[in-house]
Amino acid sequence: MVDLLAYVRSVAKGVRRERSLWPADPQNGRRLFAAKSCEACHAINGRGGTLGPELGPRRSLPPTMTELAGLMWNHAPHMWEQIKVRGLSRPKFEEQEMADLIAFLFQVRYLEPQGDADLGGRIFERKGCAACHGADGRGGGGGPDLLGAKRAYCASRMAHAMWSHGPQMYKKMQQAALFWPTFDEQEMVHLMSFLNRK
Repeated sequence: MVDLLAYVRSVAKGVRRERSLWPADPQNGRRLFAAKSCEACHAINGRGGTLGPELGPRRSLPPTMTELAGLMWNHAPHMWEQIKVRGLSRPKFEEQEMADLIAFLFQVRYLEPQGDADLGGRIFERKGCAACHGADGRGGGGGPDLLGAKRAYCASRMAHAMWSHGPQMYKKMQQAALFWPTFDEQEMVHLMSFLNRK
């Protein structure tokens, strides 16, 4: 699909207009997901239909929007058939609406990753977090309670917390002769799931 798009662009005579579609609005995309009946067949985090694949954080999407367009193209005949069987009308999207919908689907992965809370708890212990924040993350050893906040942890909140409190934490860890742990992307996802557990 990327190669096909490159070819079409090379022979197209018209003016490229995709810049007018940005910035996309993921909140409008969320509304469109419901209003255009996408949720009749697809679920996000278990909310919605089960006829089509789950589109929440646990399902990987192609890394680019062009590749996502290719995925939609490949599955279009099946989707259209299922829409017909269920007696639904095929939704129509304006260009900006499609941009907003895609932005929403990508945002779900960026802001709402899903991991394994049990694995996150083991990472919490193995990386030394429990030494300051307690075995269950509720404080102890000089570190604050990580579970007392009312809002769930997401990528942006975690990044903000580390940027705001990281230097102070680093200084305390140096004074206590503790190592600074590093996390790969999936470990951080599991860790957030541990911190978000009920």
